[in-house]
Amino acid sequence: RKKVRNIPSFRASRLLADARSRDKGPCDLTLEWLTEKLENGLCEVTGLPFDMTGEGAPARAFAPSLDRTDSSLGYTQGNTKVVVWIYNRAKGVHSHNEVMILAKALIAANDN
Repeated sequence: RKKVRNIPSFRASRLLADARSRDKGPCDLTLEWLTEKLENGLCEVTGLPFDMTGEGAPARAFAPSLDRTDSSLGYTQGNTKVVVWIYNRAKGVHSHNEVMILAKALIAANDN
């Protein structure tokens, strides 16, 4: 079973099912669209590679996750990116710009 989790199409089907169960708004994501994003293997925001070796709680920091640009809208192809879980967790309902302010502050604090 562990090896099946590493297959992009399996992981895509899980992400799609989770998105549909969490949000009853519009969802035009398809298995093919998600599988292609996972086969690329990289977070659409950070460029970090996905860790597809496990799933469940707690999620692995670099596992793939669906991030809605605008959390008030549904999971649509125009509003959704496939990202690493830790970025999605940091962003929550906030904006990418707010995450960048945090990231820059963390880098500056580390330099001191």
